[in-house]
Amino acid sequence: MFTKKVLAIILALMLLTPVAALAAGEDPSTGLSNTIQTTGVIGSQTGGLPEVRGTWNAPDDSDPTHLESGIQVAIVPAGERNVTNYMVVTDPNGRADINDVFVDVYHPDGSFKLQSHGEKVTSDTEIAAALAEAVATGELTAAESAALADEIGNLQTAYMYKTVFPMNSCQYHGIYKVEARAVDKVGGMSLVTPISTCTFEWVMTKVLARDFSSVDYGAITLGSEKVVPGNFVMESGQNSATPTIHNQGNVDLAITLNFSPMVRSEAPVKTITHFDAKLHVPNADGSITGIGESIDPITAGTPVTFTTPLIPCHPSKLNFSVHADTQPSGTYSGSVLLTAF
Repeated sequence: MFTKKVLAIILALMLLTPVAALAAGEDPSTGLSNTIQTTGVIGSQTGGLPEVRGTWNAPDDSDPTHLESGIQVAIVPAGERNVTNYMVVTDPNGRADINDVFVDVYHPDGSFKLQSHGEKVTSDTEIAAALAEAVATGELTAAESAALADEIGNLQTAYMYKTVFPMNSCQYHGIYKVEARAVDKVGGMSLVTPISTCTFEWVMTKVLARDFSSVDYGAITLGSEKVVPGNFVMESGQNSATPTIHNQGNVDLAITLNFSPMVRSEAPVKTITHFDAKLHVPNADGSITGIGESIDPITAGTPVTFTTPLIPCHPSKLNFSVHADTQPSGTYSGSVLLTAF
């Protein structure tokens, strides 16, 4: 009969026993620890590396008349859109040796954003249109465009490729860098050069959405605070009873409130002038921590600004409160000016 002590010893021995080695003939790719051989020969590649001969981005839709230099891409508020990169690539072993192309995209602060792979452009019409657009936006000169067209068409030494990658309003505004790269059939990769690097501007856009058009305090008790609580759920329309605001642009916003006095509709005229508010902004990843920022008291006619920035992407909760002290019973009404800047 096993005692608790014997059983404990057996369990301890089981925990200390190493994982058994693979049996003869067993697939080594399924092992928990593997040594993988690596080999390579410096200077063994013949013909050299593929080369990016030119690259640019599109569309320039925030500057349709192309008055500003560079590519300005307009955002879709609270949405996503695509940016297209074009590159023209050649290879010393012939353009058929090009096996893959991709772009590395970097945030304005220099941190890596994404990598996306491209496909060959086979339509002569699309090739001509892409080159013409690059000239119109100033990304290529007419001479550069003609030279690339000659390499693609007459000389047949290069191909054009396009890579489409997503951008959304959660991405902060600024200048994004795009590095165009190509890989040949033996794994040789093109170098990063000024010619293989281009940029686009993710245009600064300020958009504030709300799901409420009024704040109804309902029954107010003298001597106590009456709160209209918000939530983090952005409802459709503007009829929500739980106030939510949403930064749908790509830059931080500051929120200012300015309450007017709530005035009694019956005679004699009386006013309520004491309010407060709380703003609770989620973290950048959408998680919710802390209790938010409160401003109390707020006096009617005195604008106040939250120090907490309203960051893009996720809806935020906004609470409104009113304080009635000695006012007589009756129906009171006023307004609050909500401003973002």
